Amino acid sequence: YLDYKSTLDLPMRQNAEYTLFTRSNGIPILAKYDLLAIEPGRAMIFDWKTSGKPPSRVYLAKRMQTHVYPYLLVQAGSRLNGGEPIEPESIQMTYWFPGAPAALQTFSYSTGQFEQDKAFLEDTIADILESEDENSFPKTLENRRCLYCNYRSFCDRGVKAGDIDSMEEDEDIIEESINSDFDSIQEIDY
Repeated sequence: YLDYKSTLDLPMRQNAEYTLFTRSNGIPILAKYDLLAIEPGRAMIFDWKTSGKPPSRVYLAKRMQTHVYPYLLVQAGSRLNGGEPIEPESIQMTYWFPGAPAALQTFSYSTGQFEQDKAFLEDTIADILESEDENSFPKTLENRRCLYCNYRSFCDRGVKAGDIDSMEEDEDIIEESINSDFDSIQEIDY
């Protein structure tokens, strides 16, 4: 549980391990939030990471999660807000690291960022849907980008993904090499 709860002034209404879902171009977009704390005019997303050391702010800012989670909260979060839409400017996303609890990283959201994220996701989904075959997505020539990929065996680039917690300075490759497999994620008792 979040040790800093009292110092963060969290809204009273909180939802742990909460899943939101929407569609873009007919394709589902799903996120499972570690913690959502919402009240009228304010929405806070918390995600805890168990890596040995906190990654840089620049790395976190580039993560797909930093863009998809707030975007999805705007798109599908009204049921958590008394049926009212959640405005992008009311959203903050905070990464918390139990191994370094004072190293919180918080990102504010905005309408401009929402529009950018929406365009990026729609374009990416359209590119995937328009692809004719698997050759539309060639393998990277940089094999080190495959080190942490759960699906590396499909490309004959190893049998098992590497251990992210043991990585040294490979933050730049993680964003492109991690693929979430929601079916393999175990529930955490809360």
